[in-house]
Amino acid sequence: MKYSSIARRALCGLGAVALAATMEARAAAPVSLNLVSVTPIALPTLVSSTSATSQPPAGFSGYPHSNTEVKYLYNSTDRYLQITVTNLNPAIASPRPDPSTVGGYQLFIETPATVSRDFYRFKAALTVVSTGTANSHVRAFLEQAKQDGGASTNELPAEALGDTARRTIQTLSHELIKGSVDLATNRAIVSSKPCLEVSNLQPGETVVLRIHSLSFESADLPGAMIAPLSATQKLAQGQTAKFSVNVIPKGLQGSYQGHLALYPGTTTVNAPVTWSRSFSLLAGAPPTVHPWQAGVGLTEARYTVRYRLVPQGATKGVKFYASAPGVTEYNDPTNGYSYSIGSLVIDNAKGGMHVGMSTHHYPYYHASGVEVNGEATLGALSRTGAAFRINRTLSTELYRPWWTANGSGQLVFDPAASVDRPNTLPEPKLTFQRWADFFSPPVQAPQVRTKNLVVNLTGTPLALSSDPANANNGFYLPGWSSPLTSNGVSVFADALVQTLTLYKDRVFALECWNEAHSREFWAGSSTQMADACQQVYDIRRYFFPNDKIPVICPQADSPERLGHILSAKTRTGRPITDFCDWVGAHLYNGMGNDPSGQPYGTQSLSEQLRLIKLRMNAYGVANKPLVITEYGIGRAPGYNPPAFSRLPVEQLSDTLKAQVMTQAIATFAEEAVSSLVLYSYDSSSNFLLTVNSASQTPDGRDTINFNTSVVGAIDQASRAYAPKSAPW
Repeated sequence: MKYSSIARRALCGLGAVALAATMEARAAAPVSLNLVSVTPIALPTLVSSTSATSQPPAGFSGYPHSNTEVKYLYNSTDRYLQITVTNLNPAIASPRPDPSTVGGYQLFIETPATVSRDFYRFKAALTVVSTGTANSHVRAFLEQAKQDGGASTNELPAEALGDTARRTIQTLSHELIKGSVDLATNRAIVSSKPCLEVSNLQPGETVVLRIHSLSFESADLPGAMIAPLSATQKLAQGQTAKFSVNVIPKGLQGSYQGHLALYPGTTTVNAPVTWSRSFSLLAGAPPTVHPWQAGVGLTEARYTVRYRLVPQGATKGVKFYASAPGVTEYNDPTNGYSYSIGSLVIDNAKGGMHVGMSTHHYPYYHASGVEVNGEATLGALSRTGAAFRINRTLSTELYRPWWTANGSGQLVFDPAASVDRPNTLPEPKLTFQRWADFFSPPVQAPQVRTKNLVVNLTGTPLALSSDPANANNGFYLPGWSSPLTSNGVSVFADALVQTLTLYKDRVFALECWNEAHSREFWAGSSTQMADACQQVYDIRRYFFPNDKIPVICPQADSPERLGHILSAKTRTGRPITDFCDWVGAHLYNGMGNDPSGQPYGTQSLSEQLRLIKLRMNAYGVANKPLVITEYGIGRAPGYNPPAFSRLPVEQLSDTLKAQVMTQAIATFAEEAVSSLVLYSYDSSSNFLLTVNSASQTPDGRDTINFNTSVVGAIDQASRAYAPKSAPW
């Protein structure tokens, strides 16, 4: 629904309104929203408490996939409804099942509501008792019927997705605001129906879900509302700041001018730096966002971000209500109402966002001596004035282990040095001398060449794999995704020590593993994953105590699966997050907004990032730096469908494709991401809109026709946000 992601994050934690106008600044006071109706949805006590049944309870409708079995059981002692969902298809060896064999289930509560009030919320308190894999997940949403009779269930707020890895009670909620429209069809939402869903259940697997309480709430908003900014941006002098101010314009009519001012300090009001922009707000308009993006010429300091909205022809700002804590209201005779909603830090030492590439074989010569996707084609990753242009290694395009298995391990990019598996493709030969920025000894210009290699520690050599016969991984390589043998653990330690001894002055960070939530990459348990990460952390700490080499937690490929990583514990019961300096994640869902604030697609990049931050908060690591070690724009159906009236990304002009990527990078900076690694412009299977055409030669080499407009825009945006020093 149009503007829905903005509305949802604006209403996250709804329930704080600003105090009456005074001459002094006042924090928003926590008061209850004037709920017109709070209706607990009764759990079905008629279901037997001793035996399960396949019939949904009265007042509920259950819709399993054709291959899915569902059983209901009501526990009258502890008062929860237990639902067991099983995929009846036999378990398969392949990590990539046919989509028709993946199970799912939806439980609808038959209380549809016409959207006559301003605000609706569906809440569900539940516990996931057990689940088959980290890939399945649970969500709560309001099925939204549109004017034309269709339904939309695609749009979800950050709170609506549950972690199947968490075994504590989770409260999921989904909000709907009157006036919202479906983003994919531009049709108004006219009614809603609460629903719980189990998704992506793999063949042969079961999810057991316990529902403790359900409720459906409605309310009228008190008036126009404003939300706090999502994060504190930290930039260096001269870099670009982007702010998106969320407004729910109830009761506002006509034209207004928005003013955004930066004030030094948090309490002292000095002459502000003011950016202003005109826009129109009409009666009944849906929630919207007003972005600012302007060059920042500020001295090093912390600035508060203050916003006011002035009717056309007037001088004083109008009154808002705060949609969440964190908003401070000001009122003075000259300017009227204004609101402090966030902060900006200008810090030349730590400001900015490190942007780099995740590469498979850059640069290298093919065995035939022909360069493919190398420096001559794509340019150098490190350039004068572009400090810390990080490169994340993914071994080779064959994803062989990063180390040898013979006890003399070191960082090896030439797969010819590891011949323990059949190889059907030509061997790519990396040219170390061409990659001098990453592998040469320190030079006298460290601001250009220093610590820009992100080493991804993925892949187990066959000889040291605890399950050498297991090819159940994304590359069908025997033993590759399995944990090490006991002997392999000590060999790994030797390999890592030698690698860091050789390249420690080049290493930006170490990653414990790649997408260890998925059996395509990790066949071990979550405990074995946490133990492996502890080993990496301890080696770094014991052998290199004076070297700044952060360890990044294993990443999940989407926010809803991050809980599987963050919940992992070692054999001794310590959380994996004790052994991670930074939290890593991957994103392929979500695009930013265009410069006018209109969305490119139905999936919001900001919403996805806030979903990650909610997971980090739930597992107690909200204060650790967030690094996105893979970002791309997934173009498969359902990943990033275009917004109403927009073309699919493949059909956009070169100029618009470049704009999409530029705005995405700006959005990561706006959401206070510390480092961003893009995936990947040295492969024909890239997600960055950089390829106009791609094919393979008969001997397996990629031939790529690059979109120079997009590549240039990525390069320019990367350098625009580049910090002037390291993040450690």
